[in-house]
Parts: sequence; structure tokens; C-alpha cells
Amino acid sequence: MERDELEGVIAAVVEEARSYLGDLDEAPVLEDAGAVSGLGGVLPDEGSGAGTALAELLAASPAATRSAGPRFFHFVTGGVTPAALGADWLTTLLDQNSFSWISSPLAPGSRPSPSTG
Repeated sequence: MERDELEGVIAAVVEEARSYLGDLDEAPVLEDAGAVSGLGGVLPDEGSGAGTALAELLAASPAATRSAGPRFFHFVTGGVTPAALGADWLTTLLDQNSFSWISSPLAPGSRPSPSTG
């Protein structure tokens, strides 16, 4: 992990989240579908670092459909609440493989039965 890039990446995502959520009530549902034009193409042989990769994704974020906002009337996909956003980020941070208790005791329903012996 490129830990030296971690603080910058977290700060950039927090800034984007504040901006995105702050403008959500007034923003058009689809701001700029052309913003994704910078994505795609041939993958490089070597990575460019977390900051550069995140910058490319953030540049494309105006193409995201603002389905959590009050101006989106198509599908009932829900919206983000502070608790849901925090839980989603925490899930990503902890990065648990929760198919069994051995890989993560956080896996629901996968705890071993207490020994009776």
C-alpha cells in the first residue's frame, strides 16, 4: 500500500463528498455525461499512483447520476444517509473477506458454535 499517498487521497475524497452532497439538492440529475471521456483506454504497464488514479475518477464524477438527490424521479434506488455513508466507508477501510469466521469474525452467522465438551 502506498501509505504516503493515503492522507491526500482521503482528503480529496472528503472534499469531493462535501461538494457533491452540498450541491445535491440543486444540481441537475445528469451534469456532464461527457466527463467519462477521460476514462478507459489501454491500461498502463505500471501504475501512476493512488493520487493520479483518484484524480482521474474525480474528473469523471460529474457524469455520475445524482440518484440520491430530490430531483431524480426514475427509479427508487435510495439515498445516502450519514450512517450509510460512514458504514460504507468503514466497510471499505476494514476490507474484510467475510465468507467465514476464520477470515473475519465480523461475518454474520458464521461464528463457530460454543464447545460443549
